[in-house]
Amino acid sequence: MESRDMSIFIVDDDEDDRLLIRNALLDVCSDTKLVFFSNGEDLLNDLIALRDDKFPMFILLDLNMPTMTGFDVLQALRASDQLRCIPVLVLSGTNYESAIRECYGLGANAFMSKPTSFTELTNMLAITHRFWSNTVRLPGAVGATTLLR
Repeated sequence: MESRDMSIFIVDDDEDDRLLIRNALLDVCSDTKLVFFSNGEDLLNDLIALRDDKFPMFILLDLNMPTMTGFDVLQALRASDQLRCIPVLVLSGTNYESAIRECYGLGANAFMSKPTSFTELTNMLAITHRFWSNTVRLPGAVGATTLLR
């Protein structure tokens, strides 16, 4: 079994949200590489190009993005034999029950609502990072040579 890279991929089209998430994560996991994407297309393209052992520990995914929504990204990830084992944690400003159900139906590993304060965000991400880096055991990744067929 191959180990995963100690990295987190964050996908959010909102620059302010990316900055808040970056600062919160740097406070709690300075040893983890943070890779940011402003859209789902760039995320998928980068994942295709990665070596097996460089897949992220998990992906933090926003839902409401132009062009390719978080739902679309989640569906593409779960449709790929190579990428479906990457944990996807939805971090969204929406609290609609229908959106939460759809995310889990598409294979999200977690749905988290964006907190209203930086302290709450930092606390939530600290717990999330600790769980996924210290508690969860992930399978070695298979090559991501083909994303969609």
